[in-house]
Amino acid sequence: MFFIVFFCLLISYKSIIEYIDDVQKSALQLECLGNYLAELTLVEYGLLRYLPSMIASSAVFLAKLTLDPTARPWASI
Repeated sequence: MFFIVFFCLLISYKSIIEYIDDVQKSALQLECLGNYLAELTLVEYGLLRYLPSMIASSAVFLAKLTLDPTARPWASI
């Protein structure tokens, strides 16, 4: 009986670790893509009229939409 409980806990622990790894990888992808998109605005002189907060929010929106087109980008952070 102890072995079965231990095995179930081990499987659930392993799946939690895999889930955390997936979340960390997707967060890193989101961060890198968002930074890249925001940096692209630095080379366009016409985009200087926009506030940095508008550029940052647009970069996050576009990065989230690019990485997961089926989800609504502002549904969760």
